[in-house]
Amino acid sequence: MVAAAEKHLTGLAEWYKPTAGMFLWIHVKVLKDVRHLVTEECIRRGVLFVTGHAYIVKQDVPCPYLRASFSLPTLQEIDEGMARLADAIREEMKTEGTAKRAKLRCCSVTEQIEEESTHSRASLQLLRQASDGFLSRPLRGLSGT
Repeated sequence: MVAAAEKHLTGLAEWYKPTAGMFLWIHVKVLKDVRHLVTEECIRRGVLFVTGHAYIVKQDVPCPYLRASFSLPTLQEIDEGMARLADAIREEMKTEGTAKRAKLRCCSVTEQIEEESTHSRASLQLLRQASDGFLSRPLRGLSGT
């Protein structure tokens, strides 16, 4: 499995050669979180992994780790699985980049709205200050003076 990871995942992920057990832990260094990668992209490609979320207390925090089993698949299946994982990571990178760009666009629109709102608040405050002076003066005939 390590040879297949080196072949397909170099530059996308990192891992340590396990000294025992039946799993390879993979850190996908090009993604902040692998939940969508594992639960959507990999499944769509017919490969199964376990997200690192399954092993942490706080489920809502991003986790870039996944676990791959090498106890049952053949060497050919492992190689194909790592190739599919690499494809899924590349696709997820595109999606994540698109999401970041959309977030930036959203933020710039939000900033514009906030800026306009700040100007509106400033105008409203000036209006209040002007009206306070006017309304604080007694009106003839209504105040008895």
